[in-house]
Amino acid sequence: MNTPASPPRLRAAIIEDDADSALLAVSSLSADFDVTAYTRGEDALAAFTHLPPAVVVLDIGLRRGMDGVQVLRTMRETPGLAAIPVLALTAYASEGMRARFVELGFDGYLAKPLQTPEQLLHAVQGLLKTR
Repeated sequence: MNTPASPPRLRAAIIEDDADSALLAVSSLSADFDVTAYTRGEDALAAFTHLPPAVVVLDIGLRRGMDGVQVLRTMRETPGLAAIPVLALTAYASEGMRARFVELGFDGYLAKPLQTPEQLLHAVQGLLKTR
């Protein structure tokens, strides 16, 4: 008897240079997504040209190489990557930051530290529903 194949899981990419934050993000999403984590934006962008993710969770304050805004700009200028939803994940949580990140082209925004692991999962699922 043949059983129907499970639909392929969507790919999510985490671009985060803090090991603890990356581990939390990966564990928050791994039950529902195939997750790959990157510590540098340049490495993620190179990988995306071969296998683009369905969604990206992007730290704004990357300390080596490109920062999160530069990674987003590059994605928005690259055919095949421009339409991927990108969630800003950042410690920059002052008043007005959400509007600023949306103006820059992010599809959503979450402040670190996360209140619960489910918070990230719900934000990512919400981005994908609006696409």
